Amino acid sequence: MAQIILSAAGAGGLLLCGCAQFKAMDQPKPFKPTTTVVGTKRVNVAGELGSPLNSEEQNGHLVDTYKYVDGGGKNNAGSKICRVVLYTAGDLFTLFLDQIITWPAETYGFAGTPHIVTVVYEKGSDGFWHIQEVTDVEQVAKKNESSKSEGGSPKAKADATGAKPMATPPATEAVSTNAPASTTVTNTPPAS
Repeated sequence: MAQIILSAAGAGGLLLCGCAQFKAMDQPKPFKPTTTVVGTKRVNVAGELGSPLNSEEQNGHLVDTYKYVDGGGKNNAGSKICRVVLYTAGDLFTLFLDQIITWPAETYGFAGTPHIVTVVYEKGSDGFWHIQEVTDVEQVAKKNESSKSEGGSPKAKADATGAKPMATPPATEAVSTNAPASTTVTNTPPAS
């Protein structure tokens, strides 16, 4: 009788198992856009980030909004494989009870970071649109929220951390007191 119960529990567990494993393998890969540098043609940006969510012309400039998810270093191939092996071993030793912990940990702890990027283009002499400014709106808004909750002004936090615009991709963001919800970063093309 005990064998039948264990067999039924094992068969039921096999049907329900692996939620954390499948979630781990489904997490987004690390992604750092390389085309979000001042001077890059719009067609190259669209080739990497896909079609923009929104595109509009403002004061002779074209403004595109893109969205992507960066899995970060925690979701590289080696990390995913290690987690799947660990979760599978946990399933075997705990009769799938570890899924109570591993599935939420995988869902919330290893989720990718969403980015909403606004790119401002200007028309070049060659007739193509070229990047003039790049803003990572989502990340700047999160930094502003965390600095407000920790106390102090966003500018003071930026000065304390030494946040500055960088000249290398991906576009980085600096906190500005003029725009609490988003900040513009102007990248300079790399010197050749």
